[in-house]
Amino acid sequence: MDRSKLDNTLKLITKSNITKERYALYATIDQLSETEVKPAQHLLNNTRYPKGSQQGQILSPCLQNKALSFIGDSLYKSAKLLKKKSDH
Repeated sequence: MDRSKLDNTLKLITKSNITKERYALYATIDQLSETEVKPAQHLLNNTRYPKGSQQGQILSPCLQNKALSFIGDSLYKSAKLLKKKSDH
């Protein structure tokens, strides 16, 4: 982010009630490459509760961590097994 963007963002923050968390989210989004923008938007649109009292809200951090752990275990399980087999 260049200096003028930072100054503009600071002005917006001081003029409004933007929380630190919201500012951090804006900064993270601003740092995404163009190829990451569409997947990030898809992620935000699809990691929401599909039904129930929290329908439409973003999944809780606990569920996000469980999903990430499941994905990591599933995707990298075969690589771990191959490494174990080669060690024997």
